[in-house]
Amino acid sequence: MDELSAWFATTRSDAAGLEGEAAEVAAAMNNRPFLAAERDPELFRRAVEHGARIGRFYRENLGWTFTVNPHVGLARLYKRTEDPPADRPPQLVRRRGRAKSAPRPLSRLAQVLVMLVCEQLWLNSETTFSNLQHDLIATCGLEYEQDTLPRFQTVALEGGRRAEADAHRRALVDALMLLEQLHVVAPGSPLENAAQDARTDMTIVAKTERLAALLACPPPSLLPIDLAAPDTHAHALCTDQTELAEDVAGVTREAHERHKLLRRIADDPVVHVDYDADGARPMASAAGRRLARDVARSLGLECAMKPGWWLVSDPAGCDGPETFPAGASFEQQAALLLLRELSQEQDCIEPLSIEEASAWIRRAQEEHPWWAKRYRVPGGTRRLAQAALEILTDFGLVTPIIHGLWDPQPCSRLWRVEIRTSAPESKEPSEDPGAQT
Repeated sequence: MDELSAWFATTRSDAAGLEGEAAEVAAAMNNRPFLAAERDPELFRRAVEHGARIGRFYRENLGWTFTVNPHVGLARLYKRTEDPPADRPPQLVRRRGRAKSAPRPLSRLAQVLVMLVCEQLWLNSETTFSNLQHDLIATCGLEYEQDTLPRFQTVALEGGRRAEADAHRRALVDALMLLEQLHVVAPGSPLENAAQDARTDMTIVAKTERLAALLACPPPSLLPIDLAAPDTHAHALCTDQTELAEDVAGVTREAHERHKLLRRIADDPVVHVDYDADGARPMASAAGRRLARDVARSLGLECAMKPGWWLVSDPAGCDGPETFPAGASFEQQAALLLLRELSQEQDCIEPLSIEEASAWIRRAQEEHPWWAKRYRVPGGTRRLAQAALEILTDFGLVTPIIHGLWDPQPCSRLWRVEIRTSAPESKEPSEDPGAQT
């Protein structure tokens, strides 16, 4: 451990932790790695002022690149997740009136359309909504039969379903809204008009410098990619995440493993750590764990370290759209009910089945007949249990094993849940927050 200890001794500099305005920028970029000057002028000013220090912090601790371009009005964190989660799609903020609604995830089709729209805008930075639809329909039509792109049709064909065409147009509007919220495109009129009226047309102008900055990997044109073998593309674009060769120097290997662990702290609510494993060697010492805490706090996070796992929380509630356990939906309340049962179990090693979770929720429904009324239909309790388990899965408190079976994690024993109930005055209750921590 002499070489590793020497590294930690020389790394205890301002790159290990950030404070003040620099920490505010780093925390904001960890949540949303694409910052345009129009979105938050004051935050962008701080990013420009502290850019060098923030860039060094990200580079040395997480192996990520942070750039600020005052002329383009863009700060960009090239954030690469070690194990990209498939269940965390981009979030879209829908505006309703003067208030903003809660972010919602983009559909699978909308995610594909984001990439296709960027491709079309790179070829032609100024177009119209109608021309963009035509280009995308043609592109998807050519590859739909080969099952390489999804079906995309915004006009109902004869005998076709109108609802499907409307859903496809809605997906395109959502894709453009995401790019608009990133300040990459500027539509000539509100995009919501195109979702409500199929005859609506407008200009779409792309800011090419920002469009190019969306890619978080090397430009494909500079890589030896075989276009005839699409299955090899992901590996070619993510060479920085491949396992190192055995003959790589020890310091390089330690930095690689350290980056992998710290990236998980920056991204995941629960990090499982086996100190005896080779990959966890950087964190096996007190200095390594202290560095992990410093990095987490620089990003506005708190890291509770227990043997075998680390629990990462966001006290300010600004590192993502999730608010568990503060939310008051029936699904979140059900998740807290399950968490209470798990925390009271003497042995959390046994897997949890959907049947057992449903039985716990059914018992709560029997004790409180007014609670979660909309789930009091055939199969409703099971659906509520499934939704609650998905929430617990998102926060690393349980892990799916096979269909209908979850493995409770040791960190679920850390929670203490107190249930407070009060029957609502009206016969049709709203989402009544009955479970608190």
